Amino acid sequence: MTIGYDDDDTGGDGPVLWTGPENDDMAPDTLAWDLTEVPDGTWHVYGKIDDGLNDPELVYGGSVTLGQGFQTGWPVALGGQIKEHLALADLSGDGTIEVATASTDSNLYVIRYDGTTQPGFPVNLHRRTTAGVAAGNVDGDSQLELVVATLQTPGAGLVCVLTAAGTMERAGGRRRREPELEAHRCLSI
Repeated sequence: MTIGYDDDDTGGDGPVLWTGPENDDMAPDTLAWDLTEVPDGTWHVYGKIDDGLNDPELVYGGSVTLGQGFQTGWPVALGGQIKEHLALADLSGDGTIEVATASTDSNLYVIRYDGTTQPGFPVNLHRRTTAGVAAGNVDGDSQLELVVATLQTPGAGLVCVLTAAGTMERAGGRRRREPELEAHRCLSI
């Protein structure tokens, strides 16, 4: 099995990203593509299976365009790994999309279109997150907030709502009066 890319969607004759054994169980679940040496342009990703007995099977899986509309300042190094999905939203209200993500370093990050950190971030949540970040107008004030769930102890956690400026919103509903929860303005679940 071979995975590669080329400048057209025929032939499967471009540079190889990965070649693996015939045993499909050995294939990676994900494959990182180092783009530092790849020139600008549109590249088509393909997979080729050749068992040596039958005609090779060639499948194109899509394309990626490099060098057109990509911002400087990316990629952005965080203090930990991203384990869950990202939230993409215009949090600052300036017409550009920010990227919000929680990391294994217990921080919530908001990264602006140019790769810089949104003022007020990162915010240390003091515990690891259990799901990705969501963005939405939680309190009906026409401003987007960020919602993230954290793990406090096995089977219990907190749901935190933060403004686009990185401050915690006051939790509503049934809230325990614990100093840590009061300080972080999170709702115990």
